[in-house]
Amino acid sequence: MKKIALSGILILSANLANAVTVTEIGDFNGSASFSTWGESDIGLLDSGINTISGSLAGTCVPWDCNGASAGDSQDSFLIEIAPGFKIDSIVATTANIIAPAGFSSSLGVYKDSFSNTVLWTYMPFNTSSAALLLSESGTGLYSFSVYGQGASEAGDFSLDYSLQIGVSAVPIPAAVWLFGSGLLGLVGIAKRKKA
Repeated sequence: MKKIALSGILILSANLANAVTVTEIGDFNGSASFSTWGESDIGLLDSGINTISGSLAGTCVPWDCNGASAGDSQDSFLIEIAPGFKIDSIVATTANIIAPAGFSSSLGVYKDSFSNTVLWTYMPFNTSSAALLLSESGTGLYSFSVYGQGASEAGDFSLDYSLQIGVSAVPIPAAVWLFGSGLLGLVGIAKRKKA
């Protein structure tokens, strides 16, 4: 029993590596926006605050910043959350926004497929959001997509963004601890009876 418990502790501590910091890996032209599942593969996020950052730049026509000639209107990142871990929160920050009237940017988070949206929100302009929570946050593959979108006037847009993704271990329920201590007690009683 001691070997099993010890190996579980070693596995858990091995997953508590330093959090990752990534700058955007790839761009999407406007025609791909709102339909691409996490093309920039970041992989497994570690426990702690993980930071993903990048920029968008393109050209809007009235009511559309995602047309075929819009430019870099979406960045999309594929991440993985390991078993026993979860996403605690997401803080979205934008800076250096230059855009025509009515422009907005948004963050979409999808789990296991593009059709499973677990968060979709507008991003704040030149500031940070409150901590955003997901409707699902445990083990699985996630796509984080940042979009530049509709403006009421034509013109060029650009913005810098960062996403701080908090990841932590899922707490072990009290019932598991109680069961484990009861099991150890039974093992101890069995050893005494043999002696």
